[in-house]
Amino acid sequence: MVQISCIRVSCCRSGPPDFKAKESRNLRARRIAGLFQKEGYIFNGVIKQAENLFFYYILEKPISLNEKLLLGEAVSEYGWRVSQQGRKLYFIPKAISKGAAIEYICGREGKEAAAGAGDAVLDWDFLQHCRHRFVPAHGELVAEPSINDFTLTINKGVLAGEEIVRKFISLVPQEV
Repeated sequence: MVQISCIRVSCCRSGPPDFKAKESRNLRARRIAGLFQKEGYIFNGVIKQAENLFFYYILEKPISLNEKLLLGEAVSEYGWRVSQQGRKLYFIPKAISKGAAIEYICGREGKEAAAGAGDAVLDWDFLQHCRHRFVPAHGELVAEPSINDFTLTINKGVLAGEEIVRKFISLVPQEV
């Protein structure tokens, strides 16, 4: 799929994160791991860490939407969010946010985000800053009952990406 919402959080950093921030993230990750152990959460899969920013599991099989919601509530009070992309279960600090990145960029440039596309719950904070929001029919956002203020594609997969690009192009004023 064509990922048009791929704004990396690093674009709005004024420099590399300091040691204390890194230490703090590690401490929060250990607290979450401790919570899993304490509450009896068992994830059948392999744990991975992404650039010392967040971690995720590659599960043997995906968890249910209800399990994901319960897990999200449990980690939210510690400042984390949960996202599931197929068999990958992501745990991402709330401070890492595409929404905050686009807000920063738009504020710095004095512009408004006209359109955006995303398929994951983690894209929603970004999409809320866009006048036109597009979500592919196969996306994680489709399963979220509380999120529905977007244009859903008819197609899935690569065809959804092509459909979104056509919709983006239709938003651009055509010169005569």
